[in-house]
Amino acid sequence: MLLEEITGLVYFDIMEMLERKFDDIEWEVEGNEVIGVGAVDGIDVQVRLSAITYYNEQGLNVVFALKDENGKFSERSGTFKNATVKQASSIIGAVANAVIQKLDDYDWSFVTMIAKDNIETRMKLYQRIAHRIKTTRKHPELYEFFGKVNGEGLVALVKKDASHILKKIESEADK
Repeated sequence: MLLEEITGLVYFDIMEMLERKFDDIEWEVEGNEVIGVGAVDGIDVQVRLSAITYYNEQGLNVVFALKDENGKFSERSGTFKNATVKQASSIIGAVANAVIQKLDDYDWSFVTMIAKDNIETRMKLYQRIAHRIKTTRKHPELYEFFGKVNGEGLVALVKKDASHILKKIESEADK
């Protein structure tokens, strides 16, 4: 079954999400970003971790993209439209596990994922990635925020010792 056939809901294979890693991933640094490019079952995926500052705290923004029909990495959710549930679950799992692995390399107080279009669908994907990050033994102490800020969907994971960031985000959330 294709994801586009599942109306209103996005289903995932939980085992794929928990266990899946990239077949191979290469990381490089470009300015304030760390970019990983790898493959999952022959599907090319790019993961970007960008350093950001919010109220004097250091954080990382996570973005991932698949190759589109033109062979370029695209964050458009349409790149998932022909993915099966298993393929989508594998990609989400691989992205989450790659992020979990890289978080240990950086000093951070929060992690964000922002949805600027197709907000409802992207938020479901980002929430699953965030949940996977939070439920690892490495990062169980995180607070979560799922909501909208300035009309954009925002998923944030905040370390307990930076809870003031969570309060700021909550105060700026759309009502």
